[in-house]
Formats: sequence, C-alpha cells, structure tokens
Amino acid sequence: MEQSIDLSPYINPALNTGKDNGTIKLNEKAKNSLKLTLLNNQENDPLNEDLSEDIQRVRISFIASDGFTRFLLLGFTPDNAASDAVDYGYDALNTENFPNDMYWFINGNYYVIQGVGTFDVSKSYPLAIQLSDDAYFEISLNALENFQEPIDVYIYDSELDISFQINDNNYQNKLEAGLYTNRFYLTFVNNFSLSVNEYLNESIEIRFLQKQQQLYITTPDNVFTEEVSLINIVSQSMSIWDVSSKINSQYFPIRNLSDGIYFVRIKTNTGIHTRKLIYTH
Repeated sequence: MEQSIDLSPYINPALNTGKDNGTIKLNEKAKNSLKLTLLNNQENDPLNEDLSEDIQRVRISFIASDGFTRFLLLGFTPDNAASDAVDYGYDALNTENFPNDMYWFINGNYYVIQGVGTFDVSKSYPLAIQLSDDAYFEISLNALENFQEPIDVYIYDSELDISFQINDNNYQNKLEAGLYTNRFYLTFVNNFSLSVNEYLNESIEIRFLQKQQQLYITTPDNVFTEEVSLINIVSQSMSIWDVSSKINSQYFPIRNLSDGIYFVRIKTNTGIHTRKLIYTH
C-alpha cells in the first residue's frame, strides 16, 4: 500500500532537482538524513520501520516531576555518515521551551535528535538537564533498535563518578533548580569500574559498623581524606562530611539506613575514590 508524506521539512532546498516532475532526487547522505529524521515518529508510523532498518537507535526519555516527558533519539549511522559534532540534516535542534527538560548537548546547543557515526561502546554523549525547581526526575530507556547483540546503556554522573544502568530500571534523582550541562552522559560501559584508581581503592578500607552505627574509613600513609559522601542507588546523597584533620583512620555517624546498596565517595588529596558497599542490619 502506497503512502505519501510531505518531505519538505526534511530536505535541503539545494538538493531539489529544480524540475517540477513530482520527483525529488536524494543522494545517499540525504537519504540517511531523511531516515534519521523520521526515526522519532510515533511507534505506530509504518515509515518508522520501513525507512530505517540500517540505522541503530537508542531511544530514551526524561520524565519530570510535573509529568512532562521528553523523548530523545540517538541514531548510529552506517559508514559514519554523521559525526559527534553537529551535522546538517542529522541533528534536530530543540525549538521548545519547557521549565523542566532534557536534551542532547552538542557544541553548546540543545538537540532532541542526535545522529552520530557507527556504534562505539567507548563513546559517551553529553546530556543537558534543566530544572525550574528542586525536583525529582527520571531517565528511562524506551527502546534499542537494530542492534544484533544486546548492549548495556548507562547514565553516568560525572560529579559523583557513578554509572547507573537503565536497561531494566529507570535512573532517578533529585537535584536543585538549575541547568546541568557537564554532569550527565549517556554511556555504554560502567564508568564506575573504569574510573577507580585500583591500587589506592584497594588500599582504602571502608566498613559499615552496624552496632556502632558508623562508617569506618582508613587510608594509606600520605593519603588524607577531605570529604566523604554516602550515596544511595539512585544517586541521592544521604550524608556528606567535610574532613579537615589529616588522620588516616576516621569514623562517621550513620543513622536510619535501609538495607541496600550504597556508594561511598571519598575525596582525598590524591583524587576521588568510589566504593560500592552492601548494607544489611
């Protein structure tokens, strides 16, 4: 069954043949551009599948506390037809203004569609998050399309140096009002495990002392703790302690913790070290 669609919003006028014969001729790059632009249509649009089988797609969404949902698309083009920078016809600028929103952050501007080259597990893609008030938000993975093998998808928080996998569970967080442009990234590897200084991390001892309701930390000689943060599984800071004394063994009070997984982030004179711990009563 034939179907018609107005292509004028997606076509560079310079690509028109100039002949009024009812046909628009597109070169290969323009065809891929059109395919990627059509990717963000609703799932029930038959063009969504028929025109883009060669493009791998990652669909995510941002859910604000006021109920607003922003859908974002990351498309991996065959033969590196697009790049990580801005590519005409492949990247769609955000043209709306909502108080709570999320975008792809490319060269200082905000986009709702980003087209890049072939899939590379080592790449990361910056996100910009805007919040009008102190509020909760979620980031979910909606779909992975045209990948021959399953891939892992993470939200990486560069401030806490923690990755959260969103394949099965939404990322949740609460932040103060503001615009966050250099903190959150979409990645495909667990940056937590890659960012740790293995030698020092193994030498730093961290323990929950349930009876005393304390967090015990000891560091090697010449490694001094400056700040300690206790973070839950959804990246919320439960407690933050500033440390001024140069003592290698220290105790920090903890109260009313529920059983679960926590991250202890230790800022020292040698860098930031993060350890995942399981707390049980």
